Parts: sequence; structure tokens; C-alpha cells
Amino acid sequence: MPLHHSQETLEDSEEGLKIQLTVYPTRELVMTVLSYGKEVEVLGSALFKKMVQEEINAMQKIYQTIEERYA
Repeated sequence: MPLHHSQETLEDSEEGLKIQLTVYPTRELVMTVLSYGKEVEVLGSALFKKMVQEEINAMQKIYQTIEERYA
């Protein structure tokens, strides 16, 4: 199922699926991309990559803090 009506398939092989979307980078899109976990990588849009990385960093901080609390 496409993530967005603008989705175009650039590559579909055994190595993976490469798609392109033409969208505004939103928090909702960040959450959708992150829902695929380690199975997805953002290749383009420096702004969107930064948004995804910032969310991952914030999550990592939470779990590092939890580990420290219970260590």
C-alpha cells in the first residue's frame, strides 16, 4: 500500500524497495517512517532526514535514562 498518492517506485529488487514521495515533511510522516523500524532508511531530503534523526535521538535519550535508572 502506498504511503502517499505521490509515491513512485524507483527500484524494486531483492536488496529492497526504493521509493520517492513528493510531500511536505510532517511529524505524521516521521512517525509513519519510524513505524518501519530498522527496515527503512531515508535517503533524500536533508530536512526530513534531520527530523527523523532528531526523533531517534530523543527516543534514544529516553531509553538510556531508563537503563541508568534501573542499572
